Amino acid sequence: MLMERLHRTAAAIFLATAVPWLLFGSVYSFQESHSRKIGRSSDHRAENQFHNEQNGIWGHSDPGVTLVTTLLVLVGSVQVGLFLAQLRLIRESLEPAKEAANAANLNAQAVIDAERAYIFGGGPASGSDPKYVHGAIENDGRTPGFLKRVDWGICDEAIFPKDVPVSRIIEHGLLPKEAIEKIEIEDVYPPTPKGQPYYRIKFEFLPNIGKIFFGRFVYHDVFGKKHYSKLKLHKERGSDPLPGCYSDWS
Repeated sequence: MLMERLHRTAAAIFLATAVPWLLFGSVYSFQESHSRKIGRSSDHRAENQFHNEQNGIWGHSDPGVTLVTTLLVLVGSVQVGLFLAQLRLIRESLEPAKEAANAANLNAQAVIDAERAYIFGGGPASGSDPKYVHGAIENDGRTPGFLKRVDWGICDEAIFPKDVPVSRIIEHGLLPKEAIEKIEIEDVYPPTPKGQPYYRIKFEFLPNIGKIFFGRFVYHDVFGKKHYSKLKLHKERGSDPLPGCYSDWS
């Protein structure tokens, strides 16, 4: 709406400025043509000189034409002044509009952050077979999340990089390839009141006591934005979160 009004204002100013100058150009062109014809038809150079002196500054001896031309110049000058004033007003009016747009964007982002999915992983979670355990997953948000990929693994504490984000460990190959399993999936997880078993992650519990269980969950929210969450747990009889276990997320 604002841009449409600005366009109409600019067009009106342009027309109001251009029309007087076009008229002035037409009158001036006619006067020049008329003057040349008189010059060619005159036989005496003295008469041409007298004629030019009588024409005055506007090239015509007719007082009416001189008056009209003078008025056109004055109108054009006023229009230029109005045009500059309109430009200043437009520039000043855009600042509040920009601030309002920024505020609207902040409000919209706040609504998205309040309503989006927040998926986190953990574990272990027991299943039907007591020999095996699974990862865990929960959605603490208000809308479903669309799980796209899960990277996870278990390794000895001695070779697990200390104080390094899980994403860097996975993306930069800081562990042997066989230590990381990558799962490409399309799972939908609605909001959950508590964690539930994630059956795509499965491993024997007793042989892995004392090792590091780590992983990354990549998902999209209902607004189409990509997010991730990470975990790194020390597996004892339960799970002890390592420093930065749940702080690396988006």
